[in-house]
Amino acid sequence: MNHLLTAELIELERAELVRRLRRDRHAATVRATRTPPRRAR
Repeated sequence: MNHLLTAELIELERAELVRRLRRDRHAATVRATRTPPRRAR
């Protein structure tokens, strides 16, 4: 297997993992801010 190809695959996997982590963190923060309805405004 080509070494450059494996490096690209690893980079893609890392980017996907980071994207998923950011999405989960964003959802968690949105959920936390939505929990107190009166403090949001």
